[in-house]
Amino acid sequence: MCEACKKTFYITTPIYYPSAKLHIGHTYCTVATDAMARYKRLQGYDVMFLTGTDEHGQKIEDKAKAAGVTPQQFVDNIVAGPKGILDLWKLMNISNDRFIRTTDDYHVESIQKIFRKMYENGDIYKGEYKGKYCTPCESFWTESQLKDGKCPDCGGEVHDASEEAYFFRLSKYAGRVRELLTTTDFLQPKSRVNEMVNNFIDPGLEDLCVSRTSFTWGVPVDFDPGHVVYVWVDALFNYTTALGFMNEKYHDYDKYWPADVHFVGKEIVRFHSIIWPAMLMSMGMPLPKHVYGHGWLVMDGGKMSKSKGNVVDPYLLAEKFGVDALRFFLLRTFPFGSDGNFSNEALIGRINTDLANDLGNLVSRTTAMVGKYFGERLPEDCGATGDEAELAGMLAQAQGEVNLSMDFPEDDPRKYDVELIALAAGLRGRYEAQMEHYAFQDALVEVFKLIGRANKYIDENKPWALAKDEAQKPRLAHVLYNLLECVRLSAVLLTPFMPETCGKIFAQLGVDEGARTWESAGAWGLLPAGAAVSKGENLFPRIDVEKELAALDELQAEARRAALPAVEVEPFAQESVDFDTFCKSDFRAVKVKACESVKKSAKLLRFILDDGSGTDRQILSGIAMYYKPEELVGKTLVAIINLPPRKMMGQESCGMLLSAVHTEHGEEKLHLVMVDDAIPAGAKQRGRACVCRRAPCCSLSPVPAQQAPEAQVDGQGPQGGSDQDSDYRHGEHHLPTGQAHGQRDTADGGLHCSFGQIGQHGKQPLPSAQAAPRHAEEHPHGPETQHPQHRGHGGQPCRRGVADVHLGPHQDKKHHLGRHPQLTELGSEPLRRRPPPTAQAQARPQNSQQPGEGDHPLRRVLQGNQQESQRQQHHHLGRVPQVEAGEAFSQDVSQPQARRPTQHNGYRHPRQGRKGKAASLSHAGKGGKEDDDEHIVHRGPGENHLGDALVCAIALLHQPEHPGNDDRGGHRPHHCAHNGGVQHVHPQQPGSQQHHAQHLKGSGHEAQQHGGPPGPAQILQLQGQARPGEDDHQGELPQVCGNT
Repeated sequence: MCEACKKTFYITTPIYYPSAKLHIGHTYCTVATDAMARYKRLQGYDVMFLTGTDEHGQKIEDKAKAAGVTPQQFVDNIVAGPKGILDLWKLMNISNDRFIRTTDDYHVESIQKIFRKMYENGDIYKGEYKGKYCTPCESFWTESQLKDGKCPDCGGEVHDASEEAYFFRLSKYAGRVRELLTTTDFLQPKSRVNEMVNNFIDPGLEDLCVSRTSFTWGVPVDFDPGHVVYVWVDALFNYTTALGFMNEKYHDYDKYWPADVHFVGKEIVRFHSIIWPAMLMSMGMPLPKHVYGHGWLVMDGGKMSKSKGNVVDPYLLAEKFGVDALRFFLLRTFPFGSDGNFSNEALIGRINTDLANDLGNLVSRTTAMVGKYFGERLPEDCGATGDEAELAGMLAQAQGEVNLSMDFPEDDPRKYDVELIALAAGLRGRYEAQMEHYAFQDALVEVFKLIGRANKYIDENKPWALAKDEAQKPRLAHVLYNLLECVRLSAVLLTPFMPETCGKIFAQLGVDEGARTWESAGAWGLLPAGAAVSKGENLFPRIDVEKELAALDELQAEARRAALPAVEVEPFAQESVDFDTFCKSDFRAVKVKACESVKKSAKLLRFILDDGSGTDRQILSGIAMYYKPEELVGKTLVAIINLPPRKMMGQESCGMLLSAVHTEHGEEKLHLVMVDDAIPAGAKQRGRACVCRRAPCCSLSPVPAQQAPEAQVDGQGPQGGSDQDSDYRHGEHHLPTGQAHGQRDTADGGLHCSFGQIGQHGKQPLPSAQAAPRHAEEHPHGPETQHPQHRGHGGQPCRRGVADVHLGPHQDKKHHLGRHPQLTELGSEPLRRRPPPTAQAQARPQNSQQPGEGDHPLRRVLQGNQQESQRQQHHHLGRVPQVEAGEAFSQDVSQPQARRPTQHNGYRHPRQGRKGKAASLSHAGKGGKEDDDEHIVHRGPGENHLGDALVCAIALLHQPEHPGNDDRGGHRPHHCAHNGGVQHVHPQQPGSQQHHAQHLKGSGHEAQQHGGPPGPAQILQLQGQARPGEDDHQGELPQVCGNT
């Protein structure tokens, strides 16, 4: 038949949503469509087989964002990437003629034209949508349509949605669609019709939302920017745009449209049987002839779903059992219109029963006997007799069943021939009747009836017995010919289902092209008697069920693990922990003296630990699957030791070892927290403390002392850089992984301590007074990035209010770092560079002060003794003191001594009666001299041996824009902060300056008085002694925030 004379047949799958890899359910639909397309080609039709992907929508946009790629990159990977959709269809031997992607340019062009035309027809209008929305299904629902408050299609959660949208007047076409469904065979199987009419049409069709503004990944509405075409206009019209409708890509629309059948899953029957014909009616286009809604493959009683995760990987099954075996199983086992329960046992059972025992055994035995008894070819005269050919012809033309009446002697074997030929002659008609109704399972049943009868025919004729009698050789040859002809006919009709296997069968039988056609399947005796027959490979070896099930379960488990994220960590706790509660946990370094498995336990290890107390500590830990006991002996671990004892397996466990846990492809991984073996047993472990009790954001970084730059105030350094990008200075040396703070050698110079944001989170941050000019151009990661440690609450950068302290060169390699005091937020007026003193100010007496020129509330400097600044050699950093009421502290830091309290009448600390530690500041920058321009004083008290004392300096310098006046027109008080406490001295109160000076004198330091604005700094030094036994403590400096 010439190509122009061929009838056309247009068949489609749904276009699949590539939010994830496809599963066996998608493969089921596509294999069925492919089988139908191959069947029609076998019959001589000009077939157009279309499949593709629906690549737009909110779910794709969200998943791409989560994956850190663009939506186009995301779908490209799923569709065209390794083991993507295109590779899957190639593997499954899918013979589609076209593959459409809704992101293709020609499709986008067509959809914009279609949307505009429907709008101009008056069938699309603008409104506002309010209702329930299911993101996985991309469907809107009303309250009455929900099932138990969830999506009626997928059972997923829905959420309220309200946005401007365009709507299609679906209600306008309700009557015509109802008539289509109830009076024609448009929707198949017929059982689907009542569901659509009763559940959707009769209750009243609502107009359909066809555009969205809440996401951007879609076809833009060209006449209304901000709107994208919503899923069903975009997706459904693919069946026409792929033929060239409203585009110049193809020119087949008139040839193939309307479609003969759309194969779709039953979950989208509603869209294809109600919405699709209504839209075509609006466009004035012909309707497809049929929509067929097939059933689901269910697993463990539920539909396979990507969102549920209960999916089967078709790659794994095809590679394990073969493509044709999987194709056959899918269409032979499940009625196409009904749900089917998938299981590995059913798959292996079907392969063993139908393919290995029946078809494979028939082909193998027949070709083997031909080779054994006749060599490569049968005799020329062994083919069908005239009577047999005539009988077969009559039966092939008969309509319905034919009852044969045979009158053969009891021992005449020809009766077996007639029964076999009669069954074979009517096979094609019965097969065709089932295929035309898309009953693939029943069509295959008819084929395997003949295969089963042929295997019985072997047992009836016993060829091995005939071969022993030379006189029976003609009969033997005829029996084998009949068997070969049954195999040929079966292979012709099995070609749509198992094209690769049938090709192998034709090769083994020596079947030429003329005997492989649809026409040849209706005739008996077309196999040439002298055709060359060869025994090829065993087509379907029998499978060891138990062995293969175990192997398959492991492969599927491995595939599921591989599909999981490479690394996952547990979600962060949402509940905050009180800082004081956290401090109650006693974490200690412990040395493993012995480790062994706990008897009768597969999980527990028993540790004997040295915790520095002089008494061994026993801890049981469930980590046997991760470590061998002998690997841990001698290691230094971290344990929390003040947990209540707990009995496990009859033994007491006193504490808990710290470990880090994550998952890799779904498998839990555990690592004990191991620390430097140089850390002594019993050393208390402390982490970063954030005095604002939020996320830590401090960092400690050694920097060369000679690089200590000039100070900057209000974000202005020597080059006028801004503090907006000053959180990380180019050239800083950060501690490498695993190295404790303070264990750098002296080549690293001083210690750079960067305190976090001063000010309350969520409020306007306090201005910074930094002792280091760090400009945007010096930032190694650019102006908008920071070192990872410079983070505030929730991982956000601390970009404002940073106070830096540069501590000079040290000879001792060890720094004792502890807590920083809380600083209360006193104001929010920005600090500004103090201008050079005017002539009047210079002439002003040093002890004079103009009204209103008192120190700004935030002007606080913790500073060492100026006279001893050259004697600094190293620093010991520890805890900040709890300053007692009315106390200040002074000591000769060159020789440790007890603190000496000095009473003051004005500076009463609010925390009455509490004792604590003292802190000292030392700095060797610029030889301990003042920098008048920047008003930062670098002074040091000399060598300190304070053990657990914390060295802190926060220089907050400010020249008020309106000296002495606050926002209410009054005078600002002078503030002094002691560990979070605030004392007030009003500048105009009699003796306030003298009082301040007296306070400083009581600490062993003189307060410098300047004419005009206050001098470079007001100095407060707090000193104290180390806590016994804490000299080796290493802590970290916290974020400093106000009002904590």
